[in-house]
Amino acid sequence: MDKRRKCPVCDHYLEEETDKCENCGTIISYFINNEKSISEEKPHTTTRLHSKQVFSFLIKEDTSTSDMDLNRIDLIREEEELSVKKKGLFRNRILGWIFDIFLISTIWLFSLIIASVMLKVKLFKLLSSSYPQLIAFFFILLFIYLFFFILFFKRTLGEFIFSKND
Repeated sequence: MDKRRKCPVCDHYLEEETDKCENCGTIISYFINNEKSISEEKPHTTTRLHSKQVFSFLIKEDTSTSDMDLNRIDLIREEEELSVKKKGLFRNRILGWIFDIFLISTIWLFSLIIASVMLKVKLFKLLSSSYPQLIAFFFILLFIYLFFFILFFKRTLGEFIFSKND
């Protein structure tokens, strides 16, 4: 058996009288204990535990049948509440879409009023002279609104206002 000391970091053999590894630079210090070691005082013992003892926090006590009936009743109530919520969610989504279209229509109308003032033309003359372009402008506004709100917020402003989750 080799009596030379090894570095615990790089397994490089140390010089005889040094406490510093030449390979990695680790300073090694050894403490000499003249007392009896723990292993000499007591033999090592292990305790064997059964799985029920280790995982006792996971084991539930037996529930009576009346508790099971109450759980079934709770499940039926939750299913009824979910069906009511689904109807409410559909209604809220429709109201949100209507709000979004109304909001974009308002922005579109204000932009037409500003354009008619800047061009010094009456609003109705502007509408009658460039009707297809104004419809395209409305859909462009609607597309940009929906794209950015859904991209950044995952829902539109109308869905946010009429949602019952928050």
